Amino acid sequence: MKVNLMDVIDAMEMINDDETYYYNTQNEEIVYELNEDDDYDFYIPLPTKYQINEYRIMSDFVRTIEDDNKRSWFENAIHGRGAFRFFRATLERFGMETEWYHYRDAYRREIAIEWCEKHGIVYDMTAKSEEVDDDWDEEDVVEEKEPIKQLQIPLRFVRIDDDNYMSALSLCDTYLQELDQYAGISSSSDYDRAQDYLEESLEEKDIYVLSDHGRFIAMAICRMDGSVTTITDLCVVKDKRRSGVAHQLICEIQKEEVQPLHFEVPTNNPNMHAFLQAIGYAKILHTTYTK
Repeated sequence: MKVNLMDVIDAMEMINDDETYYYNTQNEEIVYELNEDDDYDFYIPLPTKYQINEYRIMSDFVRTIEDDNKRSWFENAIHGRGAFRFFRATLERFGMETEWYHYRDAYRREIAIEWCEKHGIVYDMTAKSEEVDDDWDEEDVVEEKEPIKQLQIPLRFVRIDDDNYMSALSLCDTYLQELDQYAGISSSSDYDRAQDYLEESLEEKDIYVLSDHGRFIAMAICRMDGSVTTITDLCVVKDKRRSGVAHQLICEIQKEEVQPLHFEVPTNNPNMHAFLQAIGYAKILHTTYTK
């Protein structure tokens, strides 16, 4: 599944209090209402007006203002009746409209990205070009515009759950085939096996991925042993290997832990043994590494 993130953001901006918009997983389009005969299993609700919560965005913006005097004005403006009206008046008073629009847009973009990642939807940030008017003639003046650029979003650390684990099937499938190869077993692609593996892992373990615009490019499966977190499975998509993403994923997981991470590595996986040694981990048992 894929979507243009600007379509999601545009829909979020148009939605009213009592409305819900949907993403059609079959044709990958956003729809603004469902018919009675539509199969709801093929539709994913977009964030609602309640989830977007414009007042919370406004309050969070106020907390970012460093100037004590300005922040006090804004805090008074957003409390009580007419909060939105007084907030806008205060923006105009201090000439902070641009700062507010940038903050609000970034906040909405973050909500849209989190929605995509939650549902395993790959997104791109390409701005859409304006539609050409069919009535255009030579007398119309056309201004030359800069090329549309793709906004770069850093790799994001995402926890896998029941909503988005299916988007890790391809990554897991390749990983399981490679484990078979290390063990000298001949196997082929088997998405059913990969699905079972992820579902069984979710029952007792935590799964984390790195997301590249909604595409899951690295995955770690972790088991909690008291205060120690042990990574039992670690894999990276083939086109992102030797680019540092595995190490980045490990670092993101380590941020959440007090004790050094442990790794369980099969003896017949020489690449993983070499990788862990290269990033500073030492073998404490024949299949276990830590720092």
